[in-house]
Amino acid sequence: MQRRMWIVLLSGLVTAFCAFGGGDPTTEWTIASGSAAGGTYSYDGTGTGDLYGSGIVVSSVEGTGTSNDGSITILDGLLSFQSGAPTGPWAWGPGNGVAPDSLTVTGCIETAQNSGICIGGETTSTVLLQDEFTSVGVANLTSFGAGELQFGTLSGTLDTTVAAYFGIPSGFVSLNPLSGDDNSVNGLPLVAGSAFGVGGGTPTVSSQGGEFTLAAVPEDWSLSSTLGIFAFGLAVFGVARRFGLIKAVVF
Repeated sequence: MQRRMWIVLLSGLVTAFCAFGGGDPTTEWTIASGSAAGGTYSYDGTGTGDLYGSGIVVSSVEGTGTSNDGSITILDGLLSFQSGAPTGPWAWGPGNGVAPDSLTVTGCIETAQNSGICIGGETTSTVLLQDEFTSVGVANLTSFGAGELQFGTLSGTLDTTVAAYFGIPSGFVSLNPLSGDDNSVNGLPLVAGSAFGVGGGTPTVSSQGGEFTLAAVPEDWSLSSTLGIFAFGLAVFGVARRFGLIKAVVF
């Protein structure tokens, strides 16, 4: 049965392309729950206002496939974000990617040897990560006014000291960007579009835990870059076939 070598080589290209996206080291950031939880969310109900999050407690970060695997405490870890304009009921678009229209985590990671001490000269106001997100919204609103906060894809950069500790590039993309049953937000109004968390005496909304996992990627590298390399390989292969540099073989 005759097979052409180009099928084998094309399969190799596809395999290499798929392998590129797998097995990246990750960091998982945990949002505090229970008595350790804190933070507020707010929206002014105008139909054009942004969604804000402030002072949301982030308690630890865990490395997997890194040079320092395991969980390490974040001292005074706080997450904040600002969305873009509403895109529908309980949904908002991305900000402009420039603080404060982005998501940030401040604080410092604790040294492995000394509890309560920041690593590498960081302070508790160090920006540990900053990123853009594609969307943010509230899903599964209940009769008690609770729902799940859900972000679209996160991408951005880690603090260089954090990246060095885990032995990973500072660039990242999200694998599970803060979504799921354990990211509930309590105290929301039942009517979409209503104001909450702002104004005289309006109750604030507490964070109830969760996590988001970030995959390390090479700095200045993107999916479009990967696709470009893949397309280049296909083009070179096509030229080689056209000029007879690759021959058919019989198995």
